[in-house]
Amino acid sequence: MPSEQTMLNLQGASIVDGQSRPGTGAAFHGVDPATGARLEPVYHCASLADLNHAADLAEDAFAAYRKLSGRERGRFLRSIANGIEAIVPQLVERANRETALPEARLKGESARTINQLRLFAQNG
Repeated sequence: MPSEQTMLNLQGASIVDGQSRPGTGAAFHGVDPATGARLEPVYHCASLADLNHAADLAEDAFAAYRKLSGRERGRFLRSIANGIEAIVPQLVERANRETALPEARLKGESARTINQLRLFAQNG
């Protein structure tokens, strides 16, 4: 069975414009609060250039998104909901390891988010 890291594709990098960016800043890990153990992978803070590039892309995306029809926005939101739904088991497992919140609560939070996105999609 693939590891949780493989299933979620955790690489310790930022993703900017669809490209993996390893980061150049300070290193940090997730920490398992139950054991105090560091969780892999190691992450690095993004560079200022990557942050600025991501902000520019977000501004461009907003300009494009605001021009979409309600139907197109709904399709976009449903796509996000479907993407989250596809990784709920792995997401819950990792979130449990990072927060020690009970799995039932994390599953409930995931379901709430998915349902809200689908509700917003209906109102688009």
